Amino acid sequence: MKDLNQQVFPDVVSRLQGLYSCLGITCQDVGSYKNGVIPQCSDSSADLPDIAGYKAERDVSETLKLDRDILRVRILTEWEAYDAAMDIYENGRNSIKDGSLVSLQSLATTDDRSDVPEFDWFKSYYNNDANYADTIILGALNPGDSTLQGASAVQRKEVVARALQTLVMPMYALQEMHTAVNLCSTDSKAAEDAWDRGAAAYVGSAEGSSPGGTDSGLSLYALGNELCSMFGTCGDASGSNVNAQMIDFFQRGKESLSDGSCAALPNPTLPASLVGDMKTIMVQGALHFAAVNDKLGSGSGQGSIGAGYACSRAILPYLNEANAAAAKTVDDNTKFSTETPVPDGVTAVFSAVAKSLQGMQIDCADVGVYASIANGDLCALADGTIVPDDTVQPPGPAPSPTEPSPNQQPVQSPTLPAPEPAGGQVDYTYSTTGKDAGKIALDVKEIISSTDATIARTVYDSGSNSDTSLSSLSSDASNRFGKDRFYNIFRYAFMDESFFLQGSTGGSVSDSSYANTVVDKALGIAEDTDLAADASVILNTWMEIEHQLEQAVASCTDSSIDGALAVDTAVAYYVGAEQIKGQDDSGYLMYSIAEKSAARFGQSSGEAPVNTIIMKLFNDVQKLVETCSTRDVELRRTVDKIISQMNVPLVRNLVYYMNAAIDDDTSAVTNFIELYALATVPQVAACNPGAFAYLRDELIDYDWDNDDVKDILTKVRENLSCFGITCADIGVLQDAVAQEQLCGGGSKAVTSLAGYDPTTDVSGIASIDRDILQIDILMRMGATQQAKAIYTGGQNSVKQGTDAYTTLQDMATDDDRNMATNTQFDKFSKYYSNPYYADSAIMDAFDKKGAFAGATDDQTRRFVSDALRGMVTYMHGLQELYTAIDECKSGTTDNGQSSWDRGAASLIGSIDGAKQTEDYASGGLLMYSLGNDVCSKFDKCSDTNVGMSSSKLVEYLTGGKLFLKDKECDSALDLVDVGITSSLEVSLIQGTLNAIAQMGSASSSDGIWGSGHALMSAIVPLVNDADSGSASTIESNMKFGSSLTNVNAVFDAFTDAVGSMDADCTDIGTFQATPARGVCPPDVVQADTSITLANGLYTTSTYVQDRALIALDLRDMEKALADGNTEVAQGIYDGGLNSDIYDKNGKKVGTRSLASFSTSAPLVMAQEPTYIMFKYALEDIGLGLYLGAPTGEYANSYVLKTFESQNRNDPLLPAEAARALNLWMYVVHELYQAVDNCKRKLVKDDDGVHSIDEVAAYYIGDSQQTGSAEEGHSLYAMTEKIGDIFGQDNNGQTVVNIKIVGLLNDAKNEISYPGACTTNTETYKRLRTLAHKIISQMTVPLIQNLIYNLVENDRERVRLYANAFVPLTAACEPSKFTFLRNKLMIEKYNVVDVDNIIRIIESTYQCLGLKCEDIGIFNDYGRDCVGTPELNPLAGYIPQTDVRKIAALDLDIQSINIFMRERAYDAVKDYYTLGRHASMTTRLGEQVFSLKDLATTSTRQIVPSYEYFKNYFGAEVDEIEEAGDYAHHIITRTLDTDQWPLASPEQRTEIVVKTAQYMVVYMAALEAMYEAIDDCKSNDSQRKANAANQWDKAAALLIGSLEGTESGGTKTGLMMYSLANKRCKQFNRCESDGTAQLNNQLVELLYSGRGETMGANCDALTKTTREIEVLLQVPLIQGTLRYAIANEKLMFFDKSKDLAEGYIFSHAVLPYVAEVDGQSAQVIKRNMDFQFDTEPVIDGTRKVLSAFATAIPRMGVDCEEVGSVDGIGGVCGTSASSHSRRTTLSLLASIVVSGVVICVSFL
Repeated sequence: MKDLNQQVFPDVVSRLQGLYSCLGITCQDVGSYKNGVIPQCSDSSADLPDIAGYKAERDVSETLKLDRDILRVRILTEWEAYDAAMDIYENGRNSIKDGSLVSLQSLATTDDRSDVPEFDWFKSYYNNDANYADTIILGALNPGDSTLQGASAVQRKEVVARALQTLVMPMYALQEMHTAVNLCSTDSKAAEDAWDRGAAAYVGSAEGSSPGGTDSGLSLYALGNELCSMFGTCGDASGSNVNAQMIDFFQRGKESLSDGSCAALPNPTLPASLVGDMKTIMVQGALHFAAVNDKLGSGSGQGSIGAGYACSRAILPYLNEANAAAAKTVDDNTKFSTETPVPDGVTAVFSAVAKSLQGMQIDCADVGVYASIANGDLCALADGTIVPDDTVQPPGPAPSPTEPSPNQQPVQSPTLPAPEPAGGQVDYTYSTTGKDAGKIALDVKEIISSTDATIARTVYDSGSNSDTSLSSLSSDASNRFGKDRFYNIFRYAFMDESFFLQGSTGGSVSDSSYANTVVDKALGIAEDTDLAADASVILNTWMEIEHQLEQAVASCTDSSIDGALAVDTAVAYYVGAEQIKGQDDSGYLMYSIAEKSAARFGQSSGEAPVNTIIMKLFNDVQKLVETCSTRDVELRRTVDKIISQMNVPLVRNLVYYMNAAIDDDTSAVTNFIELYALATVPQVAACNPGAFAYLRDELIDYDWDNDDVKDILTKVRENLSCFGITCADIGVLQDAVAQEQLCGGGSKAVTSLAGYDPTTDVSGIASIDRDILQIDILMRMGATQQAKAIYTGGQNSVKQGTDAYTTLQDMATDDDRNMATNTQFDKFSKYYSNPYYADSAIMDAFDKKGAFAGATDDQTRRFVSDALRGMVTYMHGLQELYTAIDECKSGTTDNGQSSWDRGAASLIGSIDGAKQTEDYASGGLLMYSLGNDVCSKFDKCSDTNVGMSSSKLVEYLTGGKLFLKDKECDSALDLVDVGITSSLEVSLIQGTLNAIAQMGSASSSDGIWGSGHALMSAIVPLVNDADSGSASTIESNMKFGSSLTNVNAVFDAFTDAVGSMDADCTDIGTFQATPARGVCPPDVVQADTSITLANGLYTTSTYVQDRALIALDLRDMEKALADGNTEVAQGIYDGGLNSDIYDKNGKKVGTRSLASFSTSAPLVMAQEPTYIMFKYALEDIGLGLYLGAPTGEYANSYVLKTFESQNRNDPLLPAEAARALNLWMYVVHELYQAVDNCKRKLVKDDDGVHSIDEVAAYYIGDSQQTGSAEEGHSLYAMTEKIGDIFGQDNNGQTVVNIKIVGLLNDAKNEISYPGACTTNTETYKRLRTLAHKIISQMTVPLIQNLIYNLVENDRERVRLYANAFVPLTAACEPSKFTFLRNKLMIEKYNVVDVDNIIRIIESTYQCLGLKCEDIGIFNDYGRDCVGTPELNPLAGYIPQTDVRKIAALDLDIQSINIFMRERAYDAVKDYYTLGRHASMTTRLGEQVFSLKDLATTSTRQIVPSYEYFKNYFGAEVDEIEEAGDYAHHIITRTLDTDQWPLASPEQRTEIVVKTAQYMVVYMAALEAMYEAIDDCKSNDSQRKANAANQWDKAAALLIGSLEGTESGGTKTGLMMYSLANKRCKQFNRCESDGTAQLNNQLVELLYSGRGETMGANCDALTKTTREIEVLLQVPLIQGTLRYAIANEKLMFFDKSKDLAEGYIFSHAVLPYVAEVDGQSAQVIKRNMDFQFDTEPVIDGTRKVLSAFATAIPRMGVDCEEVGSVDGIGGVCGTSASSHSRRTTLSLLASIVVSGVVICVSFL
């Protein structure tokens, strides 16, 4: 538009007119401009449009328009307007068939597809799910669905759009073409119609009429054009060659249909070429996105991941029919994943597809060559030719403005170089005589060529060509390799290995000759010289290479070692003499073996990539040795990479021989499996002991079993990191023997850590446990200094994005541990008077100094291992968790989630983090594993042998991660301080107790003293903080050199201290061996002791008898009162009698009393909604006091009052009051506590259930019999008694009690499963709903007692139950609450008032969540109670649908206002976020909705003026994406007391409440009206009928429930209707009865809209909506002016609420002003902003008035409607004119242009 001129104007007009159909309008609707200056266009055309060159015989424009629906869905999904997108998908928008809308969902689910043969393949592949595509699309449109967990909006957009493009529309096209085929010979006209529809579905409307299309569509045709340039399959000028073939076929097919020959359409199937062409494009799509995604990093939000997922779903059924294994490979590599999008690499995908093309009846030449990757030639791949992958980025569309580029670096995997040509020397130049070592290759050559094993043995033993024999490499190993890490790991792995125990040399590995043993067996038993040759290389020379590389590293610190010689020697042993580059039949050493294995994996061209990589690394090492320093990390890392890459040929050959054995399991093959297992599996021992034990058994110890191949390969794949390699290094076996792949099956990186799923890559830090494991192994093998080197220098844990190691010593000496939040470190550093306490002790242990001077090797080994776990990684884990919380509070990019993940990884580790095999212990070495190691000793293991403390640790870590995600930093801190530290303490205490028990046993091992000393050292600082004497006892009995070892003394010490520690003694459990005891006090009550209440009515899962006994206090009070012993009764009330209090360890610490339930309330209930209502309702009576005491203790005050005024005729009143007031509210408190603890993730499994059991115990009480009013004393009995009177008995129990007990069981079930609260963010919401239902039912007996006593005129009890009930109505209609409070609590009611009082009580039922039938009938009272009518009038407006629950939203605002006044901000957040009173019917049933839901929903985009608000507030918020949630931003900012620190509580109240009223609800009402318009215009009958409900919903939101039913309202409302009434008097715009004139107009317009929805008069409805929107701006303008007048007199530091009110009113209308007059908006904003350094209304009221006067004519507002203020005037002046409110509004009318955006993409 910016280049619009006279020359292009006609073309612009023509294009705009071409968009009319997209907008749903016609040329006739628009007409001509200025009598023909721009003539009216024509709606009809005699010529049918071509379809990208195809000439249709019928008008299929409506089918063509289906792609417009796809575009709409795509746009709406991208903008997260999922409900709107779902609506288009489910109901359709643009396409009509036979007079009805055709929806995309109907195409995805129609039964007509059953005629398509290909459909059966899809249905079968997708587990008989005929609606497979619909399932995928619905999952993408529902963010709560777990299918696409973690998906970004742009990824969801791509899933939906591409699924429609490749799954739905192609199948629909085939469906129509099959219909044509079937009808060809019987009904040619119908056949031609179907054929044209098929062509239209394939191409779409966006491609236009010209051949080749427009490149702007969303059909399969468009995808073909999009991809042809990438595969080299584009024609000269007509786009994709495949598309050209399709158009040609369509044309020929049409001709066959026309002449009736059906020649081109053989019934009953379509030609394979047609289906093949369609499949070709789908294949290109899947391959292209696999190539793009292969380069993405973990956590990428790029849309291509979603596109690849969807496109691949379209080819998988075809692939599966041709090659099931290939389909699995593609599926595993294209499933939706943001962690590792293409885990096996793009070559695996391309290769799998290439091998299947023939079976899919696709010509590989048609697919083409994807030139941007090395293996993009499908034909070459089909022939088995694979070249090394390169690093070229595949072409793809640049990320669009709405598609974020990957924000992380691509996953780091070895870069495979371009193929090096074969021939000549390898790329390395020797500088020393080390080259001569390569001559040993000639000995291997002779062994291979020997036909006699005896000759081969001579060559092996004595050598023939080299100064060193192959045998000597093994026999001299103990002297030469004794300090090497790998050598000792192998020796450790072979300890007690039966293979060697049977060897000819005696089998012992102590002489280090395990390699000789293997070769001896190969030559002696097997008589296989090839086997012996391989063994001599992969065992002898492999270890020699490793040794020489270790020597090269050592040369940096040991000048006696010639580093250059060591490197040359290593290279010589790797390459060998006579090796020709790239050949596998020369050299005979590791290089040659690598070449052979590479060929088996499809890398037969040139030098094997693994050799190219290794030789480059050798060259790097050669250079680094020349300049290395004392700690040359780069050299170490490069050496480690060489060793890792040397594992590639070993693993490859293991996979190869395992596959070969499937068809030939003779010893000639299985011996090679065992050999390569011996060369590889020992490395797993130093990485994952559980996996090592499994692989050792399966591959070495047990006889070979082909049935185990798949499981073994899976375990190898899961542990490739143990070899330092990935699937990208291994590739896919392509030899003829291939049947089971190691990596071709779609391996995925293991990201979960024992059930904890990190959001970031923590594989590096998690691997720190491998350092501990290898330290333990090396110390076990006597290589202590090498173990110490790993401690100080690191080995396995590499810092992400660097080549630097994370070391255990760095963790032990990190000064960052000393942080304010980490109180644990403070306890340790003070106790040891040394911040480096752990490092000092560990270094002493390595060097056997200090306390370890006399320690044995086994003692120091076990001390080091357990100290690293219990002191070093323990504290580091906590440090990272506390760091995460600090980062969360400071607002880092990820709110500390990466640090939290590192903390979790430091506590769990990679060993336990990996998936373990059943029956094999994991062998983990961090804190998580400690809980698992000792749980069986205390009977605290789960069925899967996971310790309770470990399980809870993972749950708490998961919960904390979720808190950080939501930026609930303090809640995460609570989890660390309360939950995580407790779980860790439990494990440490269990470990310490287990150690002391073994230390006291005569049969204990020597090493247990090391473990005992370490675990004692890890726990005593924490014990000391609780009880220094206990710490001293534990230390004196467990430290090195102690002569005490008094086991019971240590147990006793823990018993004395544990009550003051974080750990629960019941969590620790009872030691199962001697001494068979725990650490709980002797009289402790076990928490898991269940009890039954009411003779089996409710069975608890936990011990709550102590709570149930409070009912006996009520019993004993009644007895004492009945006997006249008031002092005794009051003593029981004040101090308690029967209900003991136990601490968390089950030790009695006091007695609970009924009085304490009330006196503690101000502290423990301050943020609980029900308690706040009581406090609010009562404090006005006594000006902050109630009965002379603080209002918060109202219940206690009332009970004491009844004691003082004891009535001999009614002595039991104090007990009755304590029951109805104290106990009732405390039960409610326990419900809120259960919800809050669940929300804060502080409940453990049993604690979650325990909280509900507590509620049941208090409610039912001890001594209760089911259904009895006499046998019981608590609330249950009270309910039975009064329920009987009201006729509520139901088979021996009142309906209320039946409901409450049922709800309690529902609540218990909700939180009883593991991780219910810690890992499921929805549980507490469901629990909250159940709590509210219970509270509602608990209100019933209070109401019944009040009504009963009113009728009986028992005034004392009326006052009692009025105090118990009336405050609950404070959140209902204020006038009714005031009436009841005055009549029943302040004044003395008259008997004649009783009927009216009861009617008012009945009118509150709906507000309280009750119905008339819940209360029942007494003396005919209640018989006439009918509740609120379904079509209840709203201030005179009678809706046509039931919107009572929607109108109740004002009750939430009323409650929030009360909570704000009481400064109960947590309660405000609860009601604002989750709602309470308002609900609506959805597809999921009745759903509560909240103000936050309305403030943040994406569906507001349907309101045209919503864009004004987004634009305006975009400049006011920190992040532009928050602009759309402007009101939510204001509310949450206000509730954060750190924001606006100078604001008064009254000002905060006004901001929160008025933002909800006039910004949140205002926009929600507009949304409902525009939804009504949208539904009205729909061709779907259900949607059209729903228009009336949407309109009524708008009315309910504008008026609310508090306005009552009569015209004019109640003057106590809270919505826009009420605002107009409040402002009309000041602006002289009231009717004579005080009702705003504007409200009369509003109701008239609402009735007009109601009629227009019923009559489907959509144009009139649109006009009415616009008029209402303009009308609603009037009270907002009035409100702004009212507070401009009031605030002009105030100072900037004033605390008046008026400043806040003016701020909100102005912000509610400023977006409209700014849209038409930016200067006026600036004036209003400057004067009305809420600020503390500028005078309010600094320019004066008249300036604000003038700004409005200038702007409102352009806003379409009638200035007369605004009115005028006496003494100041109004906004009608020289710059403003009055005009009819029904005039077409320039501002609002202009927004229609925004609709064009949906069509612009088609231009």
